[in-house]
Amino acid sequence: RIMAWNSSNTLVEGLYFRLFFDITLCNSFLDNTKDLTDEKTLQQRAEVRFIRALNQYYLLDLFGTVPNATTVTVESPKPIQRADLFVQLETELKSLCDPSNAEALPDKRLSLYRVDKVAAELLLARLYLNAEVYTGTPRWNEAAEYAAKVMKSDYKLLTEGTGMYSAYQKLFMGDNDVNGAQNEGILMVYQDGVHAQCWGGARFLVNATRDAGWLPCGSDDS
Repeated sequence: RIMAWNSSNTLVEGLYFRLFFDITLCNSFLDNTKDLTDEKTLQQRAEVRFIRALNQYYLLDLFGTVPNATTVTVESPKPIQRADLFVQLETELKSLCDPSNAEALPDKRLSLYRVDKVAAELLLARLYLNAEVYTGTPRWNEAAEYAAKVMKSDYKLLTEGTGMYSAYQKLFMGDNDVNGAQNEGILMVYQDGVHAQCWGGARFLVNATRDAGWLPCGSDDS
């Protein structure tokens, strides 16, 4: 059966709306904390702005021209062209890397499952890597510049295995928060199977291959 990248694919449709749902949550937090200036809140706002930018990047990369949902409003957001969204994301991510900005990301993450400046630098590298597709103008030098920043950071590739397990296999193990893999993961999502159970991790990757001839994702027999 032929897979189609359109709204007839429920996983594609679900991804599209989930990205906007995440952006709405971020906008709500930012709107409700806009008048707070304590250090903790400013740090949280920086991290939420990054998460919003990450969701917007996926929309830019996967869907092109999309609604520009950057504020909490009852009005339908106006569409933004792909090239304009590129510039908007570039500006936002650079702002999060700027130490003079009160809402800048920290040089090092405050805990394992939070983000730091390196995460924004990595996203900038990915943004510039495909800039020619997004804007018509290649940005190879900037892609290399920000990739170099990431490679020179404290994050390191896990290269040594343990016993019968390779370094690559250790990245996906239940103890990858302590087995050395944590030094490679720049943005880690907490899913331990005990305290954070959901269907949003590996199950999405598996079910994204289904088509209309399969049972619905929520069926008991799926």
